[in-house]
Amino acid sequence: MTIMSDAIICDIETGPLPIEQLELAGKPFVPPPHPGEFDPETVKYGNAKDPEKIAAKLKAAQDSHAAAVAKYEQTTAVAEAEHWTEIQSKAALSPLTGRVLAVGYLSAKTGKVVLDVTLDADDPDQERGMLTRFWSQVEKCQIQNRRIIGHNFHGFDLPFLVGRSWIHGMEVPSVFDPRGYPDGKLFADTMKIWACGQYGKHASLDSLAVAMGVGGKPVGIDGAMFAELLESDPKVARDYLANDLWMTAAVAERMGLR
Repeated sequence: MTIMSDAIICDIETGPLPIEQLELAGKPFVPPPHPGEFDPETVKYGNAKDPEKIAAKLKAAQDSHAAAVAKYEQTTAVAEAEHWTEIQSKAALSPLTGRVLAVGYLSAKTGKVVLDVTLDADDPDQERGMLTRFWSQVEKCQIQNRRIIGHNFHGFDLPFLVGRSWIHGMEVPSVFDPRGYPDGKLFADTMKIWACGQYGKHASLDSLAVAMGVGGKPVGIDGAMFAELLESDPKVARDYLANDLWMTAAVAERMGLR
């Protein structure tokens, strides 16, 4: 590689907190209101004056209400499933509702890949351990004047790692400048560099790697699937993270990071 010889390429993968913790985080499911008792006063007859038409409208309203009552439990179960699917689909994007499942490191000097992956996502000590080892790596890089390179590292990875560390009550090294922004000398963000100072100019790692001809994501797999993959096929999950590291390194090299 021609990028900074001592740089560390870093990437994290996250997943949602368990449902019971999401409930504590203010994401409880609120069941839809029960239909209750049928109220004839709620029936709308419009301009109907014919007794038979009025009776038919009343009967239709009664039948509709009875069907709603009969299906209430099923409707509620479906609504609850959809609620948690929606919550969990976004939970991994915030340190308030998500957790770190893996931290990957790639040495630009040696090409060595280290994947720090949780063995039990539900064990908070596993996440604390990964965070502790990450901050230890950061402190080593600060002392050795080495750079940590990631894609969207300023916008996602670092804030997530900091947030989860604070939630665990852990001490975080000084990694921000006086304005509260990530230390640009320590952390290089390929997405930020790609923007060339243009506000709102974003590009995914996959799109940059493909455009530059230096790789791409595995077909049919993205980061949102990592938690499920880690449980169902750990090797595929680990390979996915390693591929992200190599793509980031290749993009950084193409950008001429030194």
